[in-house]
Parts: sequence; C-alpha cells; structure tokens
Amino acid sequence: MNNNEQSGSASTVLQNTNIQVALKFLRDNGTLVALVILALFFTFADEAFFTPRNLTNLARQTTIVGIIAVGMTMVILINGIDLSVGSIVGLAAITVTLLMQAGVNMWLAVALTILISGVLVGLWNGFWVAHYNIPPFIITLGMMTIARGLALTLSKGGSVPVTNPSFAKIGGDFIPAGISGIIIIAALALFLFALYRDIQQKKKYGVRIRKQEIISSSVVAVIGLALCFYVFTAYR
Repeated sequence: MNNNEQSGSASTVLQNTNIQVALKFLRDNGTLVALVILALFFTFADEAFFTPRNLTNLARQTTIVGIIAVGMTMVILINGIDLSVGSIVGLAAITVTLLMQAGVNMWLAVALTILISGVLVGLWNGFWVAHYNIPPFIITLGMMTIARGLALTLSKGGSVPVTNPSFAKIGGDFIPAGISGIIIIAALALFLFALYRDIQQKKKYGVRIRKQEIISSSVVAVIGLALCFYVFTAYR
C-alpha cells in the first residue's frame, strides 16, 4: 500500500468517525436541535418572535412546567419516578387559595400549604419507598389519584379565584419572578443530588439512612410547592 492509499484510507476512517459523532449528537440532543430549528424558523418568519417581550412571555408561560421539570430531572437522575407532581401542584394551588379566602394571612397560608401538601406528601411517599422498598411508580401513582381527588373535592369541581392583591404583584413584572425561581430550584436540585450521592455512599458501607431519604423526598416536595406560589398569578 503506497502513501496515497494510506492517506485515503485514513481520510475515510476520519470521515466515518465524524459522521458517527454527528449522528450520536443528533440522537442525544434531538429535542434541542429541533427546538433551535423551530426558533430559527419563527425568527425569520415573524419579526416579532425574537423580541424581549415575546421571549419574556414565552418564559412566563413555561415557568410552571420548567420548575416541575427541574425537580423531575433530579428524580430521574436517581433512577426514580414521580407521577404525582402535576396533581400535587393542583392541590397546592387549591389549598393556598382556599386558606386565603378563609382570611388566613398570605404567608401563613403558603407555609401551611407547604406543610400539608408538601411535607406530609413527601413523608408519605418517602416512608413507603424507603422502609418497604415499594417502587416509586406505584406509590406516586396512588398519590396522584389521591391528590387529584382532594383537589376536585376542595374546589367542588369548579374554579377557585385568587382574590389576594399581593398575588397580582408577583409574576406581574416584565421579568417574571418564576424565572429566577427556576434558577434557584436548579441550584437546590444539584444540592439534593449531591446529598443523594452521599446517601448512596453511606448505603454502600452499611450506614442507616432511611430518615434522610424521607427528608430528601419532603424537601423536593417543599421546593416545588413553594416556588409554585410565584406563578399562580398566571391564572388570575
């Protein structure tokens, strides 16, 4: 084999490697690539798309889902699943609204909602998962049904208006408070993931960690419900 043939063979191998790398990138980041393509399309199709106000409006509309997604990402990272998050958010919204309608101070209503719909739910889920090794899929599926039923019962199947004027100030500015909330919860999620890794190391060496697992589950619920408060005004 002469030098030209060797050079051509090496070039072919390099080209095939580059193609494989590109295909792997598309497989791993297909959703992101599709999002970028859509953004570019609408940017050229409508000059009003890529403007600060429109981008802020899009961010405002995706705040709730974004906060939940950050929490769910952490759950999936630790090989878990939680089917109840949507129902718990709905239950929290109904709970805090009814408490304020009953004359409870706004911040006290938020604290009680976190305690009732956050800590207690986290303790319930964490107890069965940590102590009896029941799959999170089963526990959270049951909690999804329970939370949804409670929300429908408390709201009597109808809408519950938010009448507290303080809620109108939160999330009503040009830069929604919920966006900063996503950043905060992302940082807290990283902290909890580090805590999970520490728990796994303790498991490896036989250290009892059941209480820590329940607390971690409670904290995740508290974070989601506390930050959910900042975006309730999107439905006022």
